Amino acid sequence: AGASHVTTVDVAGAALQAADANWLLNDLHPKQHEGAAMDAFEFLDKAASAKERWDVIIVDPPSFAPNKASVARAQASYEKLFQMAAAVTASDGVLALASCSSHIDFQLFHSVCDAAVGRARRTATVLGVHGQPADHPYPAACTELRYLKFITQMLD
Repeated sequence: AGASHVTTVDVAGAALQAADANWLLNDLHPKQHEGAAMDAFEFLDKAASAKERWDVIIVDPPSFAPNKASVARAQASYEKLFQMAAAVTASDGVLALASCSSHIDFQLFHSVCDAAVGRARRTATVLGVHGQPADHPYPAACTELRYLKFITQMLD
Protein backbone atom coordinates (compact mmCIF):
# COMPACT_ATOMS: atom_id res chain seq x y z
CA ALA A 1 0.00 0.00 0.00
CA GLY A 2 1.14 3.54 -0.63
CA ALA A 3 3.27 5.15 -3.30
CA SER A 4 6.14 3.20 -4.79
CA HIS A 5 7.97 6.43 -5.61
CA VAL A 6 7.52 10.12 -4.78
CA THR A 7 9.00 13.11 -6.58
CA THR A 8 9.06 16.42 -4.71
CA VAL A 9 9.55 19.54 -6.83
CA ASP A 10 10.50 22.87 -5.27
CA VAL A 11 12.81 25.73 -6.21
CA ALA A 12 13.95 25.96 -2.59
CA GLY A 13 16.70 23.55 -1.66
CA ALA A 14 15.76 23.91 2.02
CA ALA A 15 12.24 22.65 1.25
CA LEU A 16 13.69 19.58 -0.46
CA GLN A 17 16.01 18.94 2.49
CA ALA A 18 13.01 19.14 4.82
CA ALA A 19 11.09 16.71 2.58
CA ASP A 20 14.01 14.28 2.66
CA ALA A 21 14.26 14.57 6.46
CA ASN A 22 10.52 13.96 6.88
CA TRP A 23 10.73 11.01 4.52
CA LEU A 24 13.35 9.40 6.75
CA LEU A 25 11.49 10.34 9.96
CA ASN A 26 8.58 8.32 8.61
CA ASP A 27 10.91 5.35 8.12
CA LEU A 28 10.44 5.30 4.36
CA HIS A 29 13.12 3.95 2.04
CA PRO A 30 15.26 6.87 0.76
CA LYS A 31 15.43 5.45 -2.79
CA GLN A 32 11.66 5.91 -3.08
CA HIS A 33 11.93 9.70 -2.78
CA GLU A 34 13.47 12.05 -5.30
CA GLY A 35 13.81 15.80 -4.98
CA ALA A 36 13.94 18.09 -8.01
CA ALA A 37 15.27 21.58 -7.27
CA MET A 38 13.63 23.46 -10.10
CA ASP A 39 10.70 25.62 -11.07
CA ALA A 40 7.49 23.57 -11.28
CA PHE A 41 6.62 25.02 -14.70
CA GLU A 42 9.99 23.90 -16.05
CA PHE A 43 9.71 20.48 -14.38
CA LEU A 44 6.23 19.84 -15.81
CA ASP A 45 7.28 21.04 -19.28
CA LYS A 46 10.19 18.56 -19.29
CA ALA A 47 7.96 15.79 -17.93
CA ALA A 48 5.39 16.36 -20.68
CA SER A 49 8.10 16.34 -23.35
CA ALA A 50 9.41 13.05 -21.93
CA LYS A 51 5.83 11.69 -21.82
CA GLU A 52 6.14 11.00 -18.09
CA ARG A 53 2.96 10.31 -16.10
CA TRP A 54 2.11 10.11 -12.41
CA ASP A 55 -0.83 8.40 -10.73
CA VAL A 56 -1.18 11.17 -8.16
CA ILE A 57 -0.08 14.78 -8.53
CA ILE A 58 -0.41 17.39 -5.80
CA VAL A 59 0.08 20.99 -6.87
CA ASP A 60 0.45 23.36 -3.92
CA PRO A 61 2.09 26.53 -5.22
CA PRO A 62 2.89 29.66 -3.25
CA SER A 63 0.44 32.54 -3.43
CA PHE A 64 0.43 33.96 -6.95
CA ALA A 65 -1.84 36.86 -5.89
CA PRO A 66 -0.26 38.91 -3.09
CA ASN A 67 -2.72 41.74 -3.79
CA LYS A 68 -5.92 42.45 -5.73
CA ALA A 69 -4.02 44.06 -8.59
CA SER A 70 -2.24 40.76 -9.30
CA VAL A 71 -5.37 38.56 -9.56
CA ALA A 72 -5.52 38.45 -13.39
CA ARG A 73 -1.85 37.52 -13.68
CA ALA A 74 -2.24 34.98 -10.85
CA GLN A 75 -5.29 33.44 -12.51
CA ALA A 76 -3.29 32.89 -15.70
CA SER A 77 -0.36 31.41 -13.76
CA TYR A 78 -2.57 29.03 -11.77
CA GLU A 79 -4.37 27.95 -14.92
CA LYS A 80 -1.12 27.27 -16.79
CA LEU A 81 0.43 25.36 -13.87
CA PHE A 82 -2.71 23.29 -13.30
CA GLN A 83 -3.06 22.58 -17.04
CA MET A 84 0.54 21.36 -17.17
CA ALA A 85 -0.06 19.11 -14.14
CA ALA A 86 -3.26 17.71 -15.66
CA ALA A 87 -1.35 16.86 -18.83
CA VAL A 88 1.04 14.56 -16.93
CA THR A 89 -1.56 12.95 -14.68
CA ALA A 90 -2.10 9.31 -15.64
CA SER A 91 -5.47 8.14 -16.90
CA ASP A 92 -7.66 7.45 -13.85
CA GLY A 93 -5.08 9.36 -11.82
CA VAL A 94 -5.77 11.87 -9.09
CA LEU A 95 -4.94 15.54 -9.49
CA ALA A 96 -5.00 17.61 -6.30
CA LEU A 97 -4.89 21.39 -6.74
CA ALA A 98 -4.42 24.03 -4.06
CA SER A 99 -4.34 27.78 -3.66
CA CYS A 100 -3.33 29.84 -0.65
CA SER A 101 -4.07 33.19 -2.33
CA SER A 102 -6.56 35.17 -0.27
CA HIS A 103 -7.40 37.28 -3.33
CA ILE A 104 -8.51 34.21 -5.31
CA ASP A 105 -11.96 33.26 -4.01
CA PHE A 106 -13.50 29.78 -4.14
CA GLN A 107 -15.57 30.51 -7.23
CA LEU A 108 -12.57 31.79 -9.19
CA PHE A 109 -10.41 28.90 -7.96
CA HIS A 110 -12.95 26.34 -9.18
CA SER A 111 -13.27 28.12 -12.50
CA VAL A 112 -9.47 28.10 -12.92
CA CYS A 113 -9.31 24.38 -12.08
CA ASP A 114 -12.07 23.56 -14.59
CA ALA A 115 -10.47 25.66 -17.33
CA ALA A 116 -7.04 24.11 -16.74
CA VAL A 117 -8.33 20.56 -16.97
CA GLY A 118 -10.29 21.45 -20.12
CA ARG A 119 -7.27 23.08 -21.74
CA ALA A 120 -5.30 19.89 -21.04
CA ARG A 121 -8.08 18.11 -22.99
CA ARG A 122 -8.99 16.02 -19.97
CA THR A 123 -12.22 15.44 -18.12
CA ALA A 124 -12.42 15.35 -14.35
CA THR A 125 -14.62 13.90 -11.66
CA VAL A 126 -14.44 15.91 -8.46
CA LEU A 127 -13.56 13.71 -5.50
CA GLY A 128 -13.46 16.44 -2.87
CA VAL A 129 -13.48 20.18 -2.28
CA HIS A 130 -11.90 21.52 0.88
CA GLY A 131 -11.04 24.79 2.56
CA GLN A 132 -9.57 25.81 5.88
CA PRO A 133 -8.78 22.80 8.05
CA ALA A 134 -9.40 22.87 11.80
CA ASP A 135 -5.81 23.92 12.48
CA HIS A 136 -6.31 27.12 10.42
CA PRO A 137 -9.39 28.74 11.99
CA TYR A 138 -10.49 32.22 10.98
CA PRO A 139 -12.74 34.79 12.63
CA ALA A 140 -16.32 34.62 11.35
CA ALA A 141 -16.27 38.38 10.69
CA CYS A 142 -13.08 38.08 8.58
CA THR A 143 -13.87 35.74 5.71
CA GLU A 144 -10.90 37.12 3.75
CA LEU A 145 -8.75 35.02 6.10
CA ARG A 146 -10.42 31.92 4.65
CA TYR A 147 -7.73 31.65 2.02
CA LEU A 148 -6.92 27.93 1.71
CA LYS A 149 -8.61 26.08 -1.15
CA PHE A 150 -8.05 22.46 -2.22
CA ILE A 151 -9.76 20.26 -4.78
CA THR A 152 -9.10 16.63 -5.67
CA GLN A 153 -10.17 15.26 -9.03
CA MET A 154 -9.89 11.97 -10.88
CA LEU A 155 -8.93 12.55 -14.50
CA ASP A 156 -10.01 10.47 -17.48
